[in-house]
Amino acid sequence: MKLEVFPHWRKNMVEMVYVEWEDAQSIDDWTQIEDLSADLALVKTLGYLLKRTAKSIVVSVAWTPETKQSCCNLVIPKGCILKIKHVMIHD
Repeated sequence: MKLEVFPHWRKNMVEMVYVEWEDAQSIDDWTQIEDLSADLALVKTLGYLLKRTAKSIVVSVAWTPETKQSCCNLVIPKGCILKIKHVMIHD
């Protein structure tokens, strides 16, 4: 069985995406100033693309088409996205 998860192919299905993006990091230990890093964290996220706006996307770990609810939603600013790829599931 082959299942492509894109909204225009199947009713009640949403697009799956793989996103590489940069995020802020927190350094909460006492650190010598010369040892501080200003690097951003590279984050890799896989999930359902539920919403797009001019400034961000929302990727979710889980959703139910019957109730149109989602859980574990992550809002990613578009300016932080390095790469986004559509994902297809094959069974």
